[in-house]
Order: sequence, then structure tokens, then C-alpha cells
Amino acid sequence: MILHILREVLGSSSVNFSSELFEALVYSYRVCDSSPRVFDLVFKTYAHLKKIRNATDSFCWMKNYGFLPTVELCNALFSSLLKLNRGDIGVKFYKEMQRSRISSNVYTFNMVVAAYCELGKLEKAVAVFKEMESLGFNPIVT
Repeated sequence: MILHILREVLGSSSVNFSSELFEALVYSYRVCDSSPRVFDLVFKTYAHLKKIRNATDSFCWMKNYGFLPTVELCNALFSSLLKLNRGDIGVKFYKEMQRSRISSNVYTFNMVVAAYCELGKLEKAVAVFKEMESLGFNPIVT
């Protein structure tokens, strides 16, 4: 029920609303000592709604306030980017994940390989594939 309401509200909101919402959540987090999972939920909802600008803004705000999303949440955004044929943004997001020290998992690596292939950068795809293998991950073939 709550997720449905959140999708309705965030699905029809503007970018300005996103910043106001985030500020309100930070305020309530501090005042009410609420759960940091609420930030994850907002980020994940934007990712699933394919509201890329809002999701990336949420990612940046979360980092600025010390709330790093999980790799699973980052993968949700990456997956949406690939579905929108935006592997270019996906690769940039992956690099930001690395800078933020968010550890990749097998799904992340598979999406990075797919993004590089989409972009025609096969050497980079092979390099990521080799890195993936060196870390003990096996590719997922779909």
C-alpha cells in the first residue's frame, strides 16, 4: 500500500519536488530518528519508475548526507538505464559507484559488460569480464 502511494506521488512529481522531499526526509530523520531505509525506498522507486534524473539526484543527496545506497539499489537504476538504452549513463554511474566504494556484484558486472557492448566498446567489456572472473564471479547468460 505504502509503495503504491509512493509510486503515485513520485511518478507525478517534478525535480524540484524531489529536492524538497529529500530535505523533508533528512529533517524528519534527524528529528524523529527514523530509519535510513526511507532514503533507499525513494531512490529505488525513482529507479523503477525510470525517472533517471530524480534517481541520480537522490543518489547524490544520499551520498552528501552519508547514506550510501546498497549495490542492489544501484543495480535497479543501472537496469533501468539499460532498458532505456542509456548504457553511456550506466557506465558513468558504475564509475561513480566505484568512487563511492559501493562493491559490485555479479549483476552489476553483467550490466557493465552489457553497457560496454551496447556502446561498441568491446575491449572495455572484455576487461570488465576479466575483472569479474578474477574476483570469482561467473557471468550470467540470458
